[in-house]
Amino acid sequence: MTRATREAVFAALFAKLQSLPGVFTVSRRLRNVQDVQPEEFPAAFQLQGSQDAKFSGNTPSTFTWKADWLLYVHNDDPSAAPSTDLNALIDAACALLNPPPGSNRQTLGGLVEYAAIDGAIQVFEGVLGDRAVAVLPITIVLPGF
Repeated sequence: MTRATREAVFAALFAKLQSLPGVFTVSRRLRNVQDVQPEEFPAAFQLQGSQDAKFSGNTPSTFTWKADWLLYVHNDDPSAAPSTDLNALIDAACALLNPPPGSNRQTLGGLVEYAAIDGAIQVFEGVLGDRAVAVLPITIVLPGF
């Protein structure tokens, strides 16, 4: 079996993010939250992170790749917390990486061993005025074959 290319894996992960309901802006090119116009919210961005390899001696290296999904919301109602909208978006984004029916892992269509939200989800609100940001850490594991 041939290991999937990096671009195939990150493109498949991005295709999941593109299916996030209700999002107006989706990109693999990060923009500063302050540069996103109110009519472009909610917004979602994907970033590639570290790519680690582990060699066990008996098989080819196992790869662990990291990515982040950044979710942006805007709410100019001074009586409403921006996190109200952000919480719903986080829940929907997490659901995108749930395993498909009949499986216990999200494999991005068989490209990887698994892809999952893995680690602390960081939420930034209050310091950004009418905007809030969440960073969802994703771990992708490719088997050593």
